[in-house]
Amino acid sequence: MKRNVNVMKEWFKNGRGREIVKYLLPEQEEMIFRYLNVPQYLNREEISGVYHFSFAKDNVKHSAYIGEAGNVYFRLLEHLYNLFNNITEWGLSPESFLEDNIKIDWICEVGISNENMRRKMEREKIEEFKPFLQYTSPNSPEYGDDKKQYGEIRENVRTDYCVCKDLRKKRAMALFCTNVA
Repeated sequence: MKRNVNVMKEWFKNGRGREIVKYLLPEQEEMIFRYLNVPQYLNREEISGVYHFSFAKDNVKHSAYIGEAGNVYFRLLEHLYNLFNNITEWGLSPESFLEDNIKIDWICEVGISNENMRRKMEREKIEEFKPFLQYTSPNSPEYGDDKKQYGEIRENVRTDYCVCKDLRKKRAMALFCTNVA
């Protein structure tokens, strides 16, 4: 994990990451830089909270992911790093974001240093917004096979886990790729 943290920081400080963040989410670029070296476990009130990602294509917004963190700005960087280094799994190219085809919307509510309160808010928002990277309806045939279970029975799996890789790809391609039937 530490190597990945250092790679993400390097991508932002000296790689293409900072220019990507500045282009896609200019309001957050300075905050990421300011809090880049603050560990997530510190739960500092000014940077801990709940956040929500959405993607928009053709003026249609798709709720993507809801999370909580002790450092929401570092989590934003982590999500953007993972997105741009794995976007081809969605059948998309990084250029699709950089050429104004897909927009990213990121909203956060900071000032919540109590981790239990953040997790409760996160679960409630997942139920409300049903992000495509996390939520599966209990009435869906996918329910029961969609989350990483790590030996847990399905009812005990945390709601914030992402759906499995194949389902993420299927959902993302259905939302963003015009050549999908």
